[in-house]
Amino acid sequence: MARTCGIRIGRTEFELLVLDGSVKKPSVSLCLRGEIPADSEDPLGDLTSAIKEATKGLKLPTDEVGLVVDAGSAAFRSLTLPFDDPAKIEQVIKFEIESQLPQWNIDDVIIDFHTVNSTGVESHLLVTAVPTEPLGDLIEVATKAGLEPFEAEVETSALVNAAWSAGVLTVDGSQVLINVTDDTACMAVVDGGAVRSMRAARLTGTGDASRARLMREIMRTVTGMQASTPLDGIYIAGQSIDGVIGEEVEDVIIKNLEPFENGDLPQGTIPSNFAVVFGAALGRMGGGIMKPHLRRDELAFSGKLERLELPLAVLALLIAAVMGIHYVVLQKEITPLEQDLHKWLDSSNRFMLGVPKEGQPGYIGKPSDTLRLQADRLLADTSPEADDFLALRQIEQTLNKEIKALKKNLGQDSDIRQPQSAFGAMTRVLNVLDELGDDVGYFAIREASSMFRPARSQSPDMVEVSVNMVFFAENDVVASANWKRYFAEVEAKPWCIDIVEPGTDSLDGNVGISVSGIKIKVDMAVLDEMGEAR
Repeated sequence: MARTCGIRIGRTEFELLVLDGSVKKPSVSLCLRGEIPADSEDPLGDLTSAIKEATKGLKLPTDEVGLVVDAGSAAFRSLTLPFDDPAKIEQVIKFEIESQLPQWNIDDVIIDFHTVNSTGVESHLLVTAVPTEPLGDLIEVATKAGLEPFEAEVETSALVNAAWSAGVLTVDGSQVLINVTDDTACMAVVDGGAVRSMRAARLTGTGDASRARLMREIMRTVTGMQASTPLDGIYIAGQSIDGVIGEEVEDVIIKNLEPFENGDLPQGTIPSNFAVVFGAALGRMGGGIMKPHLRRDELAFSGKLERLELPLAVLALLIAAVMGIHYVVLQKEITPLEQDLHKWLDSSNRFMLGVPKEGQPGYIGKPSDTLRLQADRLLADTSPEADDFLALRQIEQTLNKEIKALKKNLGQDSDIRQPQSAFGAMTRVLNVLDELGDDVGYFAIREASSMFRPARSQSPDMVEVSVNMVFFAENDVVASANWKRYFAEVEAKPWCIDIVEPGTDSLDGNVGISVSGIKIKVDMAVLDEMGEAR
């Protein structure tokens, strides 16, 4: 069940009301009113003391308090913007409304707005401007009295929400809502269930003069309202002025606004005095059609963090408890693993190095002193900070270093560049003949040799292959074609750096050609890059 509070703080008086229940069925559990002398030298301090005294010992809601401030200090304006995104409106509204508020520095006011209607491409707004300083003073009074407001609003918005709860806002008619305080009458015009305008007027004089001024302001509001539906109600709340209730304006009788069920208020309480605080408390429940938000900008709710302190502290304790339990569970899982790891370290050292005292030989016949000392030292470290896994990794690194040193001593050092294979180069050159098959016809190799040539300034490591050959055919033309085919195939190989084409001699009887001094430069490193064995 929701529990909210509405409080209005005027110049010399205050009203407070507490609601229980829900928006559909709110119930008044407390209402009280107090005032201070009109000639008080410290009205804010006296109001704080009066509220404290009046609420002493009462159980009031402190997290859903709505503050109502005098509309006489506010200015109301209409504004049309070419978009309807609330976030964009928040960004530009101060700049757009500044020219309509020449009496104030725009940095010294709080701006609130209510969307009258929106077409999707533009929005029509009712803008409320309240000076920062007096609003801040009232918030401070409520806060010091133990009722820090979650939100603040002017009397007009609270009045509209009270009328909404009373069921007097009809969709096929228009209404004028009025709230009267010491020297101000604020008015809101509702047309077809939507708020169209708001204004405030100062009331001067007392008795008949005050009544006459109020009636003129009501008449002015009615004649200028430009409603799309007929006027069917004028409702007044706040302080009573004799001779106003029951008067007719445009054939409509002025009535009291009393949004309460019978028996909600204590005997002798004037219902209309509590209409606006009822509307504020109802708004904190989520009811009504006005959603005021005066606690923005530099007066943005500063107590929000304090309201979250307790739940945040509880959440922190829960997280700490969960992490503690998680640590205990992990510790129970890690302990046997660490024990197994130590056994593995001990077993591996025994396997490699043996235990001479027990007559147990090691797998490594002659371990180095470095490895033996390191293994003994790591195995002997049984402190809680000892890391057995790291110890195994250190032993592994030492073994790898010694293995690499042994390979280097045996000539298996990969860092030493081996000469290119002369035999491998010769094999590659002659293998081309096998690949060509019948395409080179019948041939004979008269002489073949190969020699490794180390790199020089102008040439890399390579193998030079020398071949003398004879190509047989029905005539020297066919034999020359076979030789050219072999020459082109060798030249196209990726390992061939260069091939020298020597001269040819025809054989006697025109049965072939002799090719002497074939020089082929082969780069066997290319075969290594291609992944082929030498």
